Amino acid sequence: MQKAMSTNKPPSRLRYEASHPTVTVRLSAEVHKRLLKLRQTTGKSVADILREAVGVQEASAGSAYDRGYQAAKALYAITWKCRVCDKDITAAGEKAKKLVGGHLAELGWAHSECVRKTGQVRKDSILGAYSVLDPSGVPTKNMIVRQRPDGTTYSTQV
Repeated sequence: MQKAMSTNKPPSRLRYEASHPTVTVRLSAEVHKRLLKLRQTTGKSVADILREAVGVQEASAGSAYDRGYQAAKALYAITWKCRVCDKDITAAGEKAKKLVGGHLAELGWAHSECVRKTGQVRKDSILGAYSVLDPSGVPTKNMIVRQRPDGTTYSTQV
C-alpha cells in the first residue's frame, strides 16, 4: 500500500501561488509551434512572452478606444464658442441636449429631405440673436430677432 503524498505546503508557497495564479490555455498545433519557436529564438519564457503581449494589447486597446471616442465626439458632439473667452463649449448631459435641441427647433431646423418633399419653410425667418446686458455687463435676457414674410421685424425673448 502506497502512502498518500502530503499536500501540506509552506505558507510562503501558498502566498506565492495566491499572488501568481496559474493560467492554462489550449492552442492550435500551429500556434504552439510558433510559440515554441519564439521561445527558442528569443530565449524568453512563455510568461515573459505573455507579459509583453498583454502590454501591447493594453496599449492597442487604449488607443483604439481613444480613436473611437474622438471620432464619435467629432460626429455627434454639439460645440460652440464661448462669447467671453472664445473657448469651445460642448453640450453635455440631458438638460444641455434638450436646451440645444429646443433652440434648434426654435430656429426652424428641419430635415433637408422634409423641406424638399413638402416645399415648406418657416413662415418667419430668424435674422439674429442678442443678449440684453445690465450695466455691469451681465446678460439679463436673450432675444431672437425674426422677420415676417411681409418684411416687418420683431423680437422675442428666449
